Amino acid sequence: MNQGLSLATGKIILFFNDKFVGSNVVSKCVQIMEREGTDGVHGDLVYAEEGIVKRYWKMGNGKIKYGWMPGHPTLFLKREIYERYGNYNCTYKCSADFEFMVRILKDGKVKLSYIPEILVEMFYGGTSTQSAGAYGVSIREAHKALAENGIKCAWWVVFLRTIRTIPQFIRKPKLVK
Repeated sequence: MNQGLSLATGKIILFFNDKFVGSNVVSKCVQIMEREGTDGVHGDLVYAEEGIVKRYWKMGNGKIKYGWMPGHPTLFLKREIYERYGNYNCTYKCSADFEFMVRILKDGKVKLSYIPEILVEMFYGGTSTQSAGAYGVSIREAHKALAENGIKCAWWVVFLRTIRTIPQFIRKPKLVK
């Protein structure tokens, strides 16, 4: 991601290797950022396998201390946020994106708009979801990211974050083609 960041030339940056749900996602996100004057925008995402939804991550708005976090594949950010907060921390095997988001969102200075609709279809089986072992690494790294960034009661926040994922496996909307 840091290599991509060094090559990016735009004013708004999105790290993306999944699939947009709809043809106007990029323009919609940019328009909302401009209209609301925010530093970024995010929305909902689904994890899917061969077009079948396995998990629906309805983001909403929230606070890190309550286990909330936007989905990185839906996060559009102004370049100046990367310039202000720095690159991704490559010491994290599967949670560099999580650590970065904790770092930029922990103090409430970075303002995000939320689009309450599915923006991204994410392929299931990525670095943090490919196995039980990967989930374990993700949980340990989430704790480390929270603690290193001064979030109090980091294990409690990890617990809340984990609990928040349970409904994601229950509600599974159909993808509109």
